[in-house]
Amino acid sequence: MIKRFVDILFSLSIILFLFPVIIPFIALCIYIDSGGPVFFIQKRVGYGQRVFNCLKFRTMKGCLDQEGQLVLNVTRVGAILRNSGLDELPQLFNVLIGDMSVVGPRPYSIQDDETFSQQVAYFNRRYQVRPGITGLAQAEGYKGWIKNEEEIRERTTIDLMYVNASSLRGDVKIIFRSIIFLITELFKSLWKH
Repeated sequence: MIKRFVDILFSLSIILFLFPVIIPFIALCIYIDSGGPVFFIQKRVGYGQRVFNCLKFRTMKGCLDQEGQLVLNVTRVGAILRNSGLDELPQLFNVLIGDMSVVGPRPYSIQDDETFSQQVAYFNRRYQVRPGITGLAQAEGYKGWIKNEEEIRERTTIDLMYVNASSLRGDVKIIFRSIIFLITELFKSLWKH
């Protein structure tokens, strides 16, 4: 109950006070850079293994290759959003409606979820809590694409550590570590691009 109250308070505060400035700016950058929709919705697996619509800023643009196959490429603005984690900000709406929490194991796509649950014992125990915008694994430096089976095992081990010992105090530490990471990566990404 306390965690849910904090999730609502945190997400509502950011949506009301920060989003009126940030959303139009990021939306304009995405539109100028690559046109098309600003948001991307993907089916993800959440609490109790229920599927929900996960909201993100769109970071990729599709084009056809020489064989006529659709190829997705990360846009310039998309690279900055992904590297900094700002592409995840719209998930605060998912937190507000109860699909997600601010802190918890990151949700995976349906296809990845099926693959990972076959590769890793106890993988589905992650769904005893709501998935998060950020989590202990992300605070420990695990972010982005999963490169191999060993990495998903490591991430799952960390996720299960969180599930077994989550606390409000631990969540606050993870949020602060994630904000520091976001700011650092945003400046690195802006400098690079």
